[in-house]
Amino acid sequence: MNGLRIVIALVVPLFALPAYAGGQVGYRPEQSPYRDLEYRREWTFFAGSYDARKDPVGVAPRGGAIFGGRYDAHLTGPLYAGLRLAGALLERRILDPKKPPGERFVGNESVPMMFADVNLSLNLTGFRTWHSLAPYFAGGLGVTADLRGAYDIGQYRFGFPVTLNFGAGTKWVPRTHWQVRLDWTNYIYQIRYPDSYFLRTGEFDPVRLPGQAQSLWRRNVALTLGVSYLYKQ
Repeated sequence: MNGLRIVIALVVPLFALPAYAGGQVGYRPEQSPYRDLEYRREWTFFAGSYDARKDPVGVAPRGGAIFGGRYDAHLTGPLYAGLRLAGALLERRILDPKKPPGERFVGNESVPMMFADVNLSLNLTGFRTWHSLAPYFAGGLGVTADLRGAYDIGQYRFGFPVTLNFGAGTKWVPRTHWQVRLDWTNYIYQIRYPDSYFLRTGEFDPVRLPGQAQSLWRRNVALTLGVSYLYKQ
C-alpha cells in the first residue's frame, strides 16, 4: 500500500494539467513548465520490491526483491510500446498432502522466477514533460514462470501462467540522455492447486475441501526504480 500511495501522490496531481495548460497561453517558451521530449527510445535497468499476495494454502511464491530490464519506443503522440524482462528469487512453502494436517509443512524452497511481458503506456503529458516529469498509465500481457519447473512432493508447481499487468508511474527527464523512472505494476496471474490437495488420506481432511476452488487469480504488486538511457533512433 505504501507503493500505491507514492504513485498516487506523484500521478494524481497531473490530472489537473489540461486545465492548468489552458493558463499557459502567452508564456514565453523559456518560462513554460512544459518541454518537448527529444529521444524516442529507452533502455532501462530497474530494481525494487515484489509483494506477492498470499494464496489460501500458502504454497505459491512469496514476495522479495525483483530486478530486470526493459526497452520502450515512442509510437505516436503520448503512446509508447515496451518489452520488459525481470527476475526474482522467491521463497515458497512445501506441503505433503499425505501427512496429517499438523505435519504437512515440509519446509521452504527458493524458486527462480521470470516475468516477461509486452505493454503499452500512455503519457499524461503527451510527448513532453511538465517540470521534467512525465507521468503515465500502462498495461500489458505476458507470462510469469517458475524456471525450476519441477513438481514438489505434493505434486504442486507454479508453472507458466499467462499474466495480465497494469500500473502507473512517472519519469523524471532532465536535459540529458538519462532519466529516472518509478513504476508501480500489478501482475495478475492464476494459481492452480494439484488434484492431490483434494484427496483424503485416512481419517484426515484433504488440504482443500471438495467444493473449494482448484484455481484462483491473485494480484501481486511490484514497485521498482529504474535508470534509463535515451536515444533518438
